[in-house]
Amino acid sequence: MTIGKSSDFWGLWFNKIMAMFALISYLLVLFDMTYLPLRDFWLQGKVQASFKTPIFNVIVPDKPLVILPENIRKIVSQYDWVKGIEPHRDTSQYLQTVAQLNAAVAQGEDRQEIDSILQDLQTKSVAMIENNPFIAAGKGGVLESIKNSLRIRVFGDKNASAKAAFQQFWTWENLSSDYEGNLNFFNRKIKPLLEDNYFRCVGENGLPEDQFIVWDFPFALLFFGEFLVRTFTISRRYRKVSWLSAMFWRWYDVLLFLPFWRWLRIIPLMIRLNQAELINLNFIQKKVNQGFAVAIAKDVTEVVVVELIDQLQEIIRQGGIEDILSRTVKDQYIDLNNINEISEIVKLVSEVIFNKILPRLRPDIEVLLKYNIQSSLSKSSALVQLQKLPGLKNLENQLSHNISKQIYQVLANILQGFSKDDPNYEQLVEGLTVNFRETFAQEFKAKPIREPLEFLIIDFLEELKINYIQRLSPEDMEVMLEESKKRAIAKSP
Repeated sequence: MTIGKSSDFWGLWFNKIMAMFALISYLLVLFDMTYLPLRDFWLQGKVQASFKTPIFNVIVPDKPLVILPENIRKIVSQYDWVKGIEPHRDTSQYLQTVAQLNAAVAQGEDRQEIDSILQDLQTKSVAMIENNPFIAAGKGGVLESIKNSLRIRVFGDKNASAKAAFQQFWTWENLSSDYEGNLNFFNRKIKPLLEDNYFRCVGENGLPEDQFIVWDFPFALLFFGEFLVRTFTISRRYRKVSWLSAMFWRWYDVLLFLPFWRWLRIIPLMIRLNQAELINLNFIQKKVNQGFAVAIAKDVTEVVVVELIDQLQEIIRQGGIEDILSRTVKDQYIDLNNINEISEIVKLVSEVIFNKILPRLRPDIEVLLKYNIQSSLSKSSALVQLQKLPGLKNLENQLSHNISKQIYQVLANILQGFSKDDPNYEQLVEGLTVNFRETFAQEFKAKPIREPLEFLIIDFLEELKINYIQRLSPEDMEVMLEESKKRAIAKSP
């Protein structure tokens, strides 16, 4: 193994290890962020979904499905210390009183002792309804669920008095009629809701207590040290890159040790997993880069092309057409390759016209010529008189037919002559071209023609700028970039 390959190998494994630490850190962040909203699930380990509609309520499954073992729930519940969570005093005392009642009944205590405990539960129930100890934990709706369950259990009516339902439920007459059934109802419906209630301590800064920094600090320290070493190594490897520039280069790593906005660590996490070749984000990266390229290309294209058109318009306004026409007449034409391009172009075009186009259009051209010749001959009084003589009735038709054929043939011979390598013919064509250019320049320099021409060209460029350049959509630019990329790939060896 060579030195270069060895360094790449160990560098890749270092990236894998650091990516796994980043993944573990982010999983802890996600658990911390979701612990309070999902605390009921972590403590009970049960899953049950309810769907309420105006007509009926659906609960799936009928009985809560337990998916977390009790030993796991006990371990996870220790996280309450991190969030500063303590059992709520009121609901805890309520459950302790219920436990005293069960113990008194089980031990066969006298009726007076049991009635005293029941009276205490009635008092605590009224206080719970009036004070709602669930609000501090953000569970204000839990009390409504408890009251509805008691109303239906005692009176069979959800609209009955909640206080009356509690007072009726905690009577010896009600409990003794079906003590085991009432106890099971309380343990299944009421007790889990009371157990899940909590009180969260408030720190000296006025915010709820949170000790997550204890868990997060080792990871933050690790990533901070790695950030310093990695950026320093980059600055040493590239002479023109300062340490500060290298830090900006790896800006996303800063998110790994910031004590706030921890959810943004998903950005360096995904980058590191991709760099460590644990996941493949090349497709997404390609699309993101292409999106930036499209946006930049669109802006650059508009700026450059619009500026170019504006400059052309300004040149035309300042008499640029007249200058061009004047140079066309006065300046000596510069030949770069000793080839008369105009003659060659005429020769090439005439060859295509003569060999490909004219044979197909010959019948139509002859008909058109014949029609024009007949129209001209019909106006000749001498020809009209000749057609009155015997045997000359179809003279007009014969003349127009023969003349149209001869004219077509003359034109064909002229075009055919363009494609032949005849020095004399080429000299005649070149002279015609020069005379045409000079005559064209002289005529278009005249003010009555030049000014409308300048006006029309300026307006045309303005319409071109508005309709085609400034209306380019990102999709158009993306298509242009894709076509450019395909051409580059096709040209590459």
